[in-house]
Amino acid sequence: MPNFFFILDYYTARSRAALSGALEEELKNFSGSELGRVAANFLTEEERTALPRLGFFDRASRLRKGEQRFHRWEEANPDIVDLLERRARSKLA
Repeated sequence: MPNFFFILDYYTARSRAALSGALEEELKNFSGSELGRVAANFLTEEERTALPRLGFFDRASRLRKGEQRFHRWEEANPDIVDLLERRARSKLA
């Protein structure tokens, strides 16, 4: 099950960056650490446990796999995504 607190933190960081005027392609730079936590949460326990032992490129590749799983989860759960995004925006209001 996804960690909704990590996802909410990610959406909050994206919303904060968007309010600052960041362009869509810049948003990932402003929310990279939050996205990394979300991506790691979408890895299996075995994959997560191996992260500290991996080199830079292997670790980045593994986290990309988690990020892809997260984006598939977003596509499959638009109602939850909408709720969390609205919550993130309301935290900044």
